[in-house]
Amino acid sequence: MTKSTVTRYLALGALALAVALPPASAQKTKDQLIAIQRDLALLQEAQRQNQAATAERVAGVEALIKQNLEAVSRLNQAVAVIERAINKQTDSILPPVTRTAAKADALADQFAGLRDAVEESNSMITKLQREVDDIKTHLTTLPPPGMGGAPGPDGMMSEDGGDSIFTGGFTDYNRGEYEIAEAQFNDYLRMYPTGSSADEAQYYLGAIAYNQGQYEKAVAEFDLVLERYPVSSITPEAQFKKAMSLDKLGRPDEARQELESIVDRFPNSTIRDNAEGLLERLSADAGGKPSPIRR
Repeated sequence: MTKSTVTRYLALGALALAVALPPASAQKTKDQLIAIQRDLALLQEAQRQNQAATAERVAGVEALIKQNLEAVSRLNQAVAVIERAINKQTDSILPPVTRTAAKADALADQFAGLRDAVEESNSMITKLQREVDDIKTHLTTLPPPGMGGAPGPDGMMSEDGGDSIFTGGFTDYNRGEYEIAEAQFNDYLRMYPTGSSADEAQYYLGAIAYNQGQYEKAVAEFDLVLERYPVSSITPEAQFKKAMSLDKLGRPDEARQELESIVDRFPNSTIRDNAEGLLERLSADAGGKPSPIRR
């Protein structure tokens, strides 16, 4: 029922009551009807406001629902983009990874082969080292000169074996294998003290000590050359190396004495020029006049 219809009914009722009732009663009834109309108008206004508020709330909820739906749609689109990117990256990464894994397996196989080769090489080196040790043991257990073996006319060991020992020591010396060379030169001197290469073997013992920075030992080894082989072709070189060793030891006065002796004793030696040069330097370092050089 609409507002106008209710109002019309109330007006008709009021008119009917006014006709039927006495004047006093009619006025009272009229006042009551007016009050009812006012209350009904207020009620209708409150209902209208409630409907407007409800409609506004419904509209707000619908707007929120729409926003949520739009956000969900955007999120779904973003997820789809990410999935496509992941799939693309997976397609581009998996083949190289697969190839890398295959290469890693191949390298592992190669390393295994290399490890086997190294182990085999180590085994061969160990075997060779044992053979070298056996040779050294054999050399050190040979009888001394004049006691067994194949003695020569003078009772000493034959030079046939001595040449190979000296040659081996000389070869190892040139290679820088000083410990092995030193052992072979010592073996040669022990077994062939008067051999044709004894002076050189003794010289190289001093040279090995000098090259290793063992200058005291070098002086002692070179002194043996000077004592045992004073007229050997290697003697001037041994005395020059002795002078160099003394210089390294900080004993320049002794070094100058050896150099002056070389100049006096070996005027035609090829080492004379070197001796004169070192002698001049040592004299200059000492702050004095160069030693007189006899020609």
